[in-house]
Amino acid sequence: MNSNTLNSKDEVTDQWSKRVENDFWIVALEPYAPTSFDLNIEKRNSGSYVLFHILVDAHKLIRAHEHILRSEITDLLIIYICQGECDVHYGGKSFGLAQTDICVVNGWESYILDFDCFAEMLVFRMPISAFETRGKENSDKITFRPISTQTGLAQIAAMTLEEAHKQLGDIPHNQDRMLFNNLASTLCAGLQNSSSKDEERSNYYEALIRKIRRYIEDNIEDETLNAEIIANSHNISVRYLNKIFEAEPDTAIQYIRSLRLRLFAQRLISDKLNLTVKEIVFSCGFSDYAHFHRTFIKHFQCTPNEYRNRFTSVL
Repeated sequence: MNSNTLNSKDEVTDQWSKRVENDFWIVALEPYAPTSFDLNIEKRNSGSYVLFHILVDAHKLIRAHEHILRSEITDLLIIYICQGECDVHYGGKSFGLAQTDICVVNGWESYILDFDCFAEMLVFRMPISAFETRGKENSDKITFRPISTQTGLAQIAAMTLEEAHKQLGDIPHNQDRMLFNNLASTLCAGLQNSSSKDEERSNYYEALIRKIRRYIEDNIEDETLNAEIIANSHNISVRYLNKIFEAEPDTAIQYIRSLRLRLFAQRLISDKLNLTVKEIVFSCGFSDYAHFHRTFIKHFQCTPNEYRNRFTSVL
């Protein structure tokens, strides 16, 4: 693929922007603009099909913006997140994309992709007419929503997109048309299939949350257990971990604290080894007794000794 590397090492004031041929405006805006913003774009096209490989590096600062402006023709942009995460904003609405997610946007609209530090993505641009002639669904039924690629044809579509990008360097340009036609057909089949499976993403979240809860329960006595360890153990970021727990009654950290309190209460009233309160506290994964003591009183409205006396007197 032809490489077009754009770099800005200048101090960013109110706004910095760079036009990438006729395809993208890359815009960095205060107060989130990084003072050093690197962008690398590889582009390969054949006829009305274009495949972009995009690397964004905001050098560990909060975030940078990629603003996709309208195309000259009526196109769809199929965005696949290879690494990193981003939030997509349009018309007062927004949603998050994590690694291996896909979304489809209209190339003639304006969107903001909001990255954290580093992201790698593939963007396949194709005419809307090519999409609608390959399936029964209208394109507006799949645009501007996250599509999980964990199962089904959407998973095959994502794998095909990644494989096409890897093979482009070894394929002569005169064969691009055939490759892109096959890629378009596979993507359309996967995306059309996903449009009737809105619950797929919800089911994926639920399964992941159950898996994380089991992991927490199995490791609850480990005092080093924290959000970073949980995220790394499930190949997700801390940001993504927090995002999937947003709709839950407790965050992952709150669930750890609640579970440890319940475990402590159970062990306190069933202790047969005559352990001290502190010994039981530390056996449940707490590392700071003073903090535990304040948390326990706030939760149970009594001290640990009062709690134990209350139940042992009943027994």
